[in-house]
Amino acid sequence: MGYNTGILILNDSEHTIRENPESFVKNMTRAMGEMALNPNSPPHDFAIGNHGNGGTVFHLAHADMTGVYAIGGNHTSRLTMDFNGGRHYSIEEKVKLLKKMASELGYRVSKKPNK
Repeated sequence: MGYNTGILILNDSEHTIRENPESFVKNMTRAMGEMALNPNSPPHDFAIGNHGNGGTVFHLAHADMTGVYAIGGNHTSRLTMDFNGGRHYSIEEKVKLLKKMASELGYRVSKKPNK
């Protein structure tokens, strides 16, 4: 396994990516490198043409880590991160991540009773 990177691209900058693909890749990989220096840092915006925040690197972690994010309003927020071997696709691991996230926010999660 290696490292994974999560990138948000603002669709308003799509035409500029087509016009300047080299600049897009240069700015994106620079932001990836900045985040690699401190993976726990906030997301790193990067310019795409005249769009000062045309994209954002919001996740850079080893493939054994699973990050849960909220994406909207042209921003990203990390909700939680956990080492779980990248097995976020099973029900058990989804519940584990949900419980971890709730605990970090001061809440508990419990299963609804069967009716």
